[in-house]
Amino acid sequence: MPEAARPSTAAQHIRVIALGLLLHEDHVLVAEGYDSVKDQTFYRALGGEVEFGEAAADAVVRELREELGREAAAGELLGVIENRFTLEGSQGHEIVFEYLVTFAPGAAPPDLEALTAHEGEATFTARWLSLPELLAGTFRVYPDGVEERLAAWINRQ
Repeated sequence: MPEAARPSTAAQHIRVIALGLLLHEDHVLVAEGYDSVKDQTFYRALGGEVEFGEAAADAVVRELREELGREAAAGELLGVIENRFTLEGSQGHEIVFEYLVTFAPGAAPPDLEALTAHEGEATFTARWLSLPELLAGTFRVYPDGVEERLAAWINRQ
């Protein structure tokens, strides 16, 4: 699971992160995670912490490049969410900039197979979820309300 999805073990603080809902062929690419305390598989958009002086849109593009080794472009900002959560029994608190993201020309993978993503030395699985199934609430996706924000965006199109 990417570091962005893990609560800090240091002194508690609010993290500022940028996440990208990467849309491709009627699917959304998300990191797969598992919370052993809740016994729950969940999904979350890829991305990570915004560095000092960095725009959130630039952070999500940088994070996707680092995690997937592929170029992407940040699109519309879906929302800014205050995300208070519990993961593995620890509390976390984030301010999340949530963007729609697409692959840069020529950067899309050849199929919708799961991808191995990297966060520093760690690896995690990024899976393609069907957009209609995601919108129907078939999967547990964080931060809460992703389905509603995506549906609102679709309705504006």
